[in-house]
Amino acid sequence: MAKKAVQWESEINGKAYAFSYEFVKRKHVVTVNDVPIAVKIGFLSAFLGIDEEFIFDGIHSRIVFKRGEPDISVDDVLIRSGEPYIRLPKWSMIFIVACLIMVFLGGALPAMFGMGGMVICANIAKMNRSVAERVTLCAIVTIVTWVFMFVLGSAIHSMLAS
Repeated sequence: MAKKAVQWESEINGKAYAFSYEFVKRKHVVTVNDVPIAVKIGFLSAFLGIDEEFIFDGIHSRIVFKRGEPDISVDDVLIRSGEPYIRLPKWSMIFIVACLIMVFLGGALPAMFGMGGMVICANIAKMNRSVAERVTLCAIVTIVTWVFMFVLGSAIHSMLAS
């Protein structure tokens, strides 16, 4: 079932563009001035949010979702909202992987905590705050996620052992 296309217009470098985005038959399609462009979505986009590169009219851009709505980044500015585009910083992968490891411990609870921590860290890393604040918040989320998982796991283990 196709989701209704989201459409908007914008001017880039003095040229008018008409954009639309829709999800059709399990494919993400961005249309620029009536030219459809299928955007390949990477594995991590399913967990960290869509943020994929594509090219139109020789312009390198990215399709991203901000507050659940599609937007396109050109020159690190989101053209629909006018907000700055903040790419997922490389340092954030330390925290994302630290949470992702939990998923491989086995069971629903570690998977839930791991995925939750991973998504929260990715969202914090893209916030419009200082790097020091974002690193601190990601570290806190990662530590709290691991501690909470171990405390809950230990409690469940104790209940099952008695």
